Amino acid sequence: MPNRITSVSLFLLSISMVYISCEMDSKELPLTDLTVNIQRLDRFVFDNSASVISSTYPSFSDIYFKNILNIKDDTDSLSNLQLEQFKSDDFILELKHKTDSIFDNVDLLEKQLAASLDLFQQQTGESTTPQIYSFIGGLSYQSFLFDDNGNDGIGIGLDMFLGDGFRYEQLSAQNPAFSQYISRTFNKDHITKKVMETILDDRLGQAKGNRMLDYMIHNGKKSYLLEQFIPFVHDSIIMEYTANQLRWCDQNQSQIWSHFLREDLFYETDFRKINKLINASPQSPGMPDEAPGKTANFIGWKIVSTFMRRHPEVSISELMSLTNYQELLDKSKYKPK
Repeated sequence: MPNRITSVSLFLLSISMVYISCEMDSKELPLTDLTVNIQRLDRFVFDNSASVISSTYPSFSDIYFKNILNIKDDTDSLSNLQLEQFKSDDFILELKHKTDSIFDNVDLLEKQLAASLDLFQQQTGESTTPQIYSFIGGLSYQSFLFDDNGNDGIGIGLDMFLGDGFRYEQLSAQNPAFSQYISRTFNKDHITKKVMETILDDRLGQAKGNRMLDYMIHNGKKSYLLEQFIPFVHDSIIMEYTANQLRWCDQNQSQIWSHFLREDLFYETDFRKINKLINASPQSPGMPDEAPGKTANFIGWKIVSTFMRRHPEVSISELMSLTNYQELLDKSKYKPK
């Protein structure tokens, strides 16, 4: 199989995917015997030539050069020249300096990833552990999944997780992907969530249908699964809300539900009307100012959680394969608070 990016959680400068933020909780990590060792390509690349990088990490380097750095020439001389231009660029050097400072030690991140991947394997029956590669991509990707010589490989763009000290929103004022309410999540507390979300995006695929109901249950299912695989983070990280936004949604489930009913949104297929309810946005249209975006996903999460409590016989693997969203809603007997 040719190397290719198969599932991505990305922030290319041209896209409009958006996210919100929150803080890490202090829950203890589950015990695990699984070991994760991050391959520090964010350092290795700056100390080696293109040919050495390619021979040492063939699968990753193919994607890194062609898809991230846009180096498409196969000759060593031109590849090395283009790579050297990348490594000597002032902005890239600034990103490297900040990345080196913030991610001098990744021991905790490796333990978090190991704990999450172990839980994922236990509950899905998968047995292979993906190799993790960290890199600097010039603010291109947060994480992506690719074929690593027959196994899963995951790339993590550490320069997309530099935290509040790096003013992402000032880089491109017109680009919604760098809006302040999105870039608040560009910190190390969200890396494990992004990695597990990338895996789930690959395993679950797209929502089966184009009604808001389809999106909200599909996305709610993903949030429920993330809750199982990263139980050591606060729910606000799973939803990428602030603590106040999460609290507002939790306390106003009935009002959100009533709004969806009143506006006939559950079976709405016009994406313009439901976009901000299933994708991150500063606000959910037609609701109070305190209501963040993705409120449909929040309700979907509550529906799936209720369904799983009522049906303990349904395994995680079975839940992942469920695509009859109407039936899941009906069987959940969800009643908003």
